[in-house]
Amino acid sequence: MKITKQFLICTLCLLNSLSAFCQETTANLDARTIILKCIDRMGGMEKLRSVKTLYTELTTEMDGRKVTWVTKEMLPNKGAFQIVYNGSIVYQDWFDGQKGFETRRGEVVETAAEQLTNKFPRKNIFNELDYLDSSVYAIERMEDVKVKRSDCYKVKARFITGRIKLVYIEKKTFNIIREDVTDAGSPETSITYFSDFKRFGDIYFYGKMVLGDTPDAQVATVTRLVANELITERDFTK
Repeated sequence: MKITKQFLICTLCLLNSLSAFCQETTANLDARTIILKCIDRMGGMEKLRSVKTLYTELTTEMDGRKVTWVTKEMLPNKGAFQIVYNGSIVYQDWFDGQKGFETRRGEVVETAAEQLTNKFPRKNIFNELDYLDSSVYAIERMEDVKVKRSDCYKVKARFITGRIKLVYIEKKTFNIIREDVTDAGSPETSITYFSDFKRFGDIYFYGKMVLGDTPDAQVATVTRLVANELITERDFTK
């Protein structure tokens, strides 16, 4: 087929128009639309809302020893965390929806109420669903940024408790690849990076998290993620 100069010019004009249209479209995305696209990426609204419990195992190192972190979550706001070493639970804490507890030197101790402030208002296992609830979060789109080499949307989420989250969403994939968290009245900000996204059953989730932005930051790898299994009410009782 003979390609004429006029044809090439028309094609270039069309591509430029499409590029400009795409840039304008992404520029007009508001915070809610961006979060909705994150939810679609993770498996969709219906799927995430169908998750009543979520069991997760992560491998990491603590004091030079390989350990497993186990998290257990149940709607609306119950949660438990365990550190397992050589098959034994060496630490655990849990929140039953009203009170929190932890083990210290083999004894169960009730957690101070002020440490539970950010647990009470939660309504969903996945934060992305809570971001859409205006009774829990106020969200707004901030100026776009780069995270390492990725172009990202930046969404500010203000929790009802005063906690501020800055959520960085990769434009190309709509994966959340970084999150900064600052509690009300705290001068410190915790930074977490997420990568190696993959499918666990019907849920698309990160496979790796890095806690901090220093060379010696702790790295944890997700080895298991199971929805609606392996968890009962007993996991959140003394």
